[in-house]
Amino acid sequence: MAAGRLCLFVATTLVVWQLTQGQGRVHKACRVYNRTVADCSSQGRQSVPDASELPEGIKTLYLLSNDLRTLPQCAFCHFPHLEFVDLSFCNISTISSTAFSKLARLQTVLLIGNNLTSLENGTFEESHIITEVNLADNKLTAVPYGAFPLNNSLTTLDLSGNHINVQDEGANWDRFRSLRHSVFRLNNITSSTGWMFSREGLNISLQTLDLSYNRISRLDSSAFNGVRKLDRLVLSSNDILTVDRNSFRSLSHTGLETLVLFGNHLTKLTNSTFASVPSLKRLDLAYNNISSIEDNAFEGLRHLEVLELYMNPLWTNVPMTALEKLSTNLLELDLRFCSILNIHPGQFRSFGNLRSLNISDNFIGALGSGYGLTGEEFGGLHNLTVLNIGGGPGYNRMKIKNTSFSLLPKLQKVVMPGLLGFNEVFDGSFRNNPDLRLINMDNMNIRVLDANLFQGLTKLEELVLSNNNFYLFLNSDPGSAKFSRFFGDLTNLETLRLQGNRLASLQSDIFRNLTNLRYLNLGPGRYGDHNNQLSNLPTELFQSLTRLETLRIDGNRLYSVEQSAFEPVSKSLRELFIYGNQFDCTCENLRWFREWVNSTRADVIGLGEGRLVCSTPRKYANESIMSFHPEIDCESEVMVIASLTVCSAVLVVAVVTVACRRFGWHKYVQYVWVLVTRRKEGYERLEGEDLEVEYDAYVSHTEDDLGWIQRVLIPNLEEKSPEMKLCIPDRDTPPGETIIDNVQDYIRRSRKTLCLVTQRYLDQEASWLEMQVASYRLFDKDDRRDVVVMVFLEPIPKNKLTHFQKLRKLMRPGMFLHWPGEEDTAAHPLFWLLLRDALGTSNNPVPKSKPQVL
Repeated sequence: MAAGRLCLFVATTLVVWQLTQGQGRVHKACRVYNRTVADCSSQGRQSVPDASELPEGIKTLYLLSNDLRTLPQCAFCHFPHLEFVDLSFCNISTISSTAFSKLARLQTVLLIGNNLTSLENGTFEESHIITEVNLADNKLTAVPYGAFPLNNSLTTLDLSGNHINVQDEGANWDRFRSLRHSVFRLNNITSSTGWMFSREGLNISLQTLDLSYNRISRLDSSAFNGVRKLDRLVLSSNDILTVDRNSFRSLSHTGLETLVLFGNHLTKLTNSTFASVPSLKRLDLAYNNISSIEDNAFEGLRHLEVLELYMNPLWTNVPMTALEKLSTNLLELDLRFCSILNIHPGQFRSFGNLRSLNISDNFIGALGSGYGLTGEEFGGLHNLTVLNIGGGPGYNRMKIKNTSFSLLPKLQKVVMPGLLGFNEVFDGSFRNNPDLRLINMDNMNIRVLDANLFQGLTKLEELVLSNNNFYLFLNSDPGSAKFSRFFGDLTNLETLRLQGNRLASLQSDIFRNLTNLRYLNLGPGRYGDHNNQLSNLPTELFQSLTRLETLRIDGNRLYSVEQSAFEPVSKSLRELFIYGNQFDCTCENLRWFREWVNSTRADVIGLGEGRLVCSTPRKYANESIMSFHPEIDCESEVMVIASLTVCSAVLVVAVVTVACRRFGWHKYVQYVWVLVTRRKEGYERLEGEDLEVEYDAYVSHTEDDLGWIQRVLIPNLEEKSPEMKLCIPDRDTPPGETIIDNVQDYIRRSRKTLCLVTQRYLDQEASWLEMQVASYRLFDKDDRRDVVVMVFLEPIPKNKLTHFQKLRKLMRPGMFLHWPGEEDTAAHPLFWLLLRDALGTSNNPVPKSKPQVL
């Protein structure tokens, strides 16, 4: 019985497993476009789609990143119109010789990143018009000559990243008569001795031969004897130590135009090294270790147009004698990172046809006190259009002067980022360069520019001013108004980069004339302490930018997005970077923007990832702005406000009514009502009022409070604008005269009396006398004014406040203040504001017509 149940369980399990496996082979449907293109990528397929899955007329088929492992016979026979198939990264290790049969129209096959060790003869036998086969990153050990028909149209064969043996062992190049681009990168080739390219009579005719990223250490003089025609030879990133006049002798009849020796281990160029390849137009010697170039090293290169020497330690040995041999036709010269220490006036004078010069990231002026660029260094370069003199920390340190570019009338691009230390006040000028299209002044620590620097540059298309300190003059302060037309002439500008300038505000019309601007960056800079800090945007800031496509204002301090500011660009924008701000997700500040996000076609970067978050109110803090729903929150907010307003009004009226009846305040309410109605009728100051007043306030105090008066009161009232004049008895009483005898006189000569109330003050008879004299003025028929201001410097017991409660009923609100204490510095500004208001307000007005006395 138990054995039977066990067998039943095992059988059931196997059936379920088989069903599960069967379901696992159910693939997603391929995406089909126009019934000619099918994308079946990354679907875990173990076989090519059958005829029922795709239209018969499919011409392009993507099958990359599946698990095909093998291609059986007639794998694509049901797609006879196929022209392009991508089988990359499918773990294919074997391909049947008839897998591509019946594909007479096949032109391109990509088999990158599989596990092929060989291709059977005749694999592409029926594909006579095939033009490209890419077998990169497989495990091939030999060139698959036999896979192709004798008569084919193959133009590109990529065998990179294999283990190809290029030795001349049965090379059958006859099948590659149409080949134009052959790539053998990353095949661990170590020697040019005896390889197939050296066999004479092979008649190889190519446009490009790429042998880069191998381990070739030297070139034999016969290395390319079998090459009849070659336009471009790439030997970069090998281990070549030396080259001489024999290294390229076998290329003398090929018409070679481009030679790339980038990233080898060359240290020296000897005379006539390139004499065998006189047709060279481009020579790349970058990233070597060349420190010496003999005077005739470039002899014979009469057609050379581009020379790249960057990343070679030339130091002071700039090979000007050797370079001058190229001066006739040379168009581009790249000397970046060549450790050049200095340049001299007229150094490039013989290079009259030069179009591009790059001397950035050298040590010009870096080892001394800087180098003042006079412009004479570029004398004779009257055809130069591109100049790069930039640097960075530790590299070029040049001071730009107003003549630095004066001898370059055709200059179109000037690139000088990172010229630190000498350009805080930028003295450069572009008035002789009207054809400028690009100016790059990134990271130059510039603080001051001439307001007319860009005047007349109507052809300028890109301006890079990022990572400087332009907040000093591009802000909205009145003193920066002269920069309102800073960009006024740049009517063709398309790209403007102002990130990383610590901008807290902008002139409202700074971008007025930039009607063609398509990219504007006001976002964060390269260094965190230089980030812009815009908290609001003027209404007219983007008014003229109706073609703007990309706007970066991320990483600022914006709390709202105003419709009036953004509406001019809202229809043209394709990309908006606005994350990293401090949004206030309320109806008042974010309603329009939140609704615009729902309807716009622009890509709001970071929105889907939740990078646009609210800072306030607490309800939405650190939540995505998509959590804020104006259609719900704002409607309910209106109802809540209306309800609260009505309820509050009713409650206030009820409380006031009860309080007035309970405490007899209705008399004071009546008094206030009369006073207000009389004010509406109009009051005027009496003729001669305060004409005899000498002080703003008489200070009544005890001796214990003298320290507080000198330390706190006097600095805040007498020494800060607007200044007040205080009468302090211990300071202002003439010698020999006692204050007690003249209290009434001093109080009468002061507009108000300031009583500094403490417990000691209430216990001191003289203080009570001063307070009593001052309070009498409240009852004086001819002097009934708010003349007493009480400041409580410490808490007073309730049993001592009886007199003050009565007195308070006769005084205007705001005349009783409490000193918050010296520790509570946050409350000090409000205290001084209220005290100045109490001391500075005019006393009770006198009506034109005498009011009714209650």
